Amino acid sequence: IFRPTAALALTGFFIGLQTQGPVFCAGLVLNPTRTGHFAWGWAVASQSVFLLAVNLRQVLMPIFVKIGENPERQMAAVVKSARVMTAALTLVCGLQALLAEPLLNTFFPTKWQPAGPVITWISLGLVLQGVWVSVSSWLNAMGRYRDLLWISIVPGVSTGLLAYLGANIRGAEGAAIGSAIGALLGSGFSFSQIARINFRGQGKHYLIPLLAVAIVWVTCHLLIIKANGLVSQGILSVVFLIAGGSIWWYSDKEVFKKLLFKKGINGN
Repeated sequence: IFRPTAALALTGFFIGLQTQGPVFCAGLVLNPTRTGHFAWGWAVASQSVFLLAVNLRQVLMPIFVKIGENPERQMAAVVKSARVMTAALTLVCGLQALLAEPLLNTFFPTKWQPAGPVITWISLGLVLQGVWVSVSSWLNAMGRYRDLLWISIVPGVSTGLLAYLGANIRGAEGAAIGSAIGALLGSGFSFSQIARINFRGQGKHYLIPLLAVAIVWVTCHLLIIKANGLVSQGILSVVFLIAGGSIWWYSDKEVFKKLLFKKGINGN
């Protein structure tokens, strides 16, 4: 009883460290004002991720338990849920990253405007969080608590350490860049728990659309920087949503149709 209990307790600690660690580590370097900008930007950027991905852990785990007698079907559900959440997060977090600075500059007091780059970078760093949520739910359902602990340690430690390094180099924005890289590395590490065979054929449905949406985002971001006025920036953001959503939709239309209109991720 002690081993799984200890592993779960440590897992909870490192999951909390993913959000609190970067703020603490950045605060060791930054002055109170810049630490406040970083903490506020982190809190704003992460809300959509908690709503769209992290809160689903409690829903996904019983689904994976239910279909545990069919490992092949279970693994397909893990990969499918990771892909669907990634599709949602690339659009929502991408939109956040595009509009963070324009909206802050237009509607918020000047004192909060330095948090704009923080929101942008953190939003980009959290786009793969759905992978971690899906894999961690699956490991929890399978009782693989040691593996669950490892995929929680890596993002918890990497986000904090890289936030500290970034803060030393480039202040609050550097801390945000470091946190974003740490979050991406931590989410990517989750893939190590899934056999490579389960990713055969995933290029078309996962990697290619992810890269395509990234290219669309970079293009829109560069145009928004040059655009004059919030209306033009808003139009470019809508273009990103439509183009990005279309890319994900046509990458695997049948899956998204079933998810939205017929069946859930477990095929029921």
